[in-house]
Order: sequence, then C-alpha cells, then structure tokens
Amino acid sequence: MSHYAREYPLVISPITLLVPCYNSVEYLPQLTACVAAQTVPYAEAICYDDGSTDATAQVAEALGFRVLRGGKQSGPAAAREALLRSSRTEYVHFHDADDVMDPRFVELMGQSVGPNTAAVCILREIPVNGKEVLHTFVENDFSDPPLLLTRRFIHYNQTVFPARIARQSMKFAHELQLYEDMLAFFSISCAGLRFAYVDKPLTTWIRRSNSLMHRQSWSDGTKALFGYARYALPMASAEVKPHFVQYIVRKAFMNYAEDASTFPDVKHILNWLRECGYCGVEGMGTKERIVNSVVGPGAAFWVRRRWAVFRGVIRSSSGAG
Repeated sequence: MSHYAREYPLVISPITLLVPCYNSVEYLPQLTACVAAQTVPYAEAICYDDGSTDATAQVAEALGFRVLRGGKQSGPAAAREALLRSSRTEYVHFHDADDVMDPRFVELMGQSVGPNTAAVCILREIPVNGKEVLHTFVENDFSDPPLLLTRRFIHYNQTVFPARIARQSMKFAHELQLYEDMLAFFSISCAGLRFAYVDKPLTTWIRRSNSLMHRQSWSDGTKALFGYARYALPMASAEVKPHFVQYIVRKAFMNYAEDASTFPDVKHILNWLRECGYCGVEGMGTKERIVNSVVGPGAAFWVRRRWAVFRGVIRSSSGAG
C-alpha cells in the first residue's frame, strides 16, 4: 500500500507502527485512515492478533497490515513483545487499535527520536464519562526519566522508541494485565533511555467501558501493582527507590480507598516493602507516621481509610475497611 512506502526525508527517522489487537474489527478501518493520512508514511504497519474471536486478522491483512497470529489470547505484554521482535526499522511506535493519531505524528516524532532517545508528545485523553484531558509536560520533567515515572503516566500512544534499546531493556511481564505498560517504560528508563518532548497533541487515548483496564477489579489492580513493584523496585537506583516506594504506597492506598476488600492484598504489599527495608510510611503525613510506628503500616492504612470515610472524603464499602 502506498502509505507504507519506504521513502523518507533524510531528517525524519523511519518508524514501524506496532498494533496489538484483540477483537478489533470495528476499530481497524479508523486507525488505517489515520495511517493513510500521515504526511510522512510509516515504514511498515504490523498487527498482532491476540487470539481474536472475530475477523481481526483477516481485516487487518485486507487493510495492508503485516499480521502476526498469536493463537490463544496471551495479553498485551506478550503481544507487544512479539511485535517489537518482528519489527525491522530503527524506531517503533506502539499504538492501540481503537485510538487515533494526528496526520503529522510520524513527521514530527520522527524528527525528535535518536539512538538512545524516545520521543514523547502531548496525549489527548477522552474518558468514558468525563471531560477531555491533555497530558502535557515541561522539558525539565524528563531530566530524570525513572523519577518522572514515579509521578507521571506516559502512554504507549504518545511515544516512539528506538528499537535497539527497547529490545535490549524493555521488560514485558506476560502475566500482568495491568501495569505492564508502566513496567516497560520504567525498565527501559532505568537502562538509560532519554526522552525528547514534542509539545503538540499528536495522539488520542479513547477510554472505553469494555476495555481490558475497565474490566479489571480493584483486587486485580492491587495484585498487578504488587507484580509491578516486585519487578521494578530492584531496577531503581538508590536515589529513585524512595520515590518509587512512595508511588506504590500511594497507589495501594488509592485501591484500598476505593474497595476495602483489597485490604489483604494491600497488607501483602506493605509487608513485602518492609521485608525490602521500607517501613511503609512513604507518602503518609505526620499523624499517620505516628500511628504507623505504633500499630504498623497495615493498621495505619485501616485508620487512614476509616478517618477518610468519617470525613466523607471517600465512601464506605464492604470488606476490611
């Protein structure tokens, strides 16, 4: 197809589009239209069919994608790893099948990547029921990428990676259905990847009620958070580790605040952090630290949640809270 032609201006690096798919028939025509509209073409577009029960593979082939068939459903991490291994250009871009991109995505992102530098643009997020959000950065945010990832979220849709360092250093945990993207970004950042910021909204993340993320329970999310922490904490530098632990503690409490039945999983995370040499007070205020020192981090979380329920900050729910 003409929009996958292999001729480029010298200043723009060739990029391969990598699309993990599961039952994506209704979305692929829209994504293909975005690809065809690019002012500079992708080098190639590859689709990984992750055990779809519809005609995703056939439709993708008809639309011009090179299709990898994965057999039974293995999840997003396995799909992205297979796509990365099959790519042949110096740079790659992972993009969800049900999302869209600006016609100048390849043109502008291809001018900013380098052998050890990923390009990140502004992401436009469209929530299921809410107001559109722009995920922006300032240049200084990227001075320490692992530290940035303890504070901010970066989406695959808004990033172009150098393929060599991604193949060498990006960790794909096939068993994780959530946080697998955070782990991939964190692992490659700890390996020395730098980021160049493209200050334009070039891609869109459309959140859908039937997505894998929205089908997961708070308990699933808490277990996945623990999986992410176990992989990522050993990768972090001594300077980043306290910030990473604070992030994990904060996310654990957020899950517990939403669903009190996650308390056993949250306690498991806190006990594991204690075994790793962290006392679980990261992210707590002074009063919470005092409670923690007396009764331990699990009980401190319980007290913290009960106080929030009493003040009406969060709703009460069944379970340990």
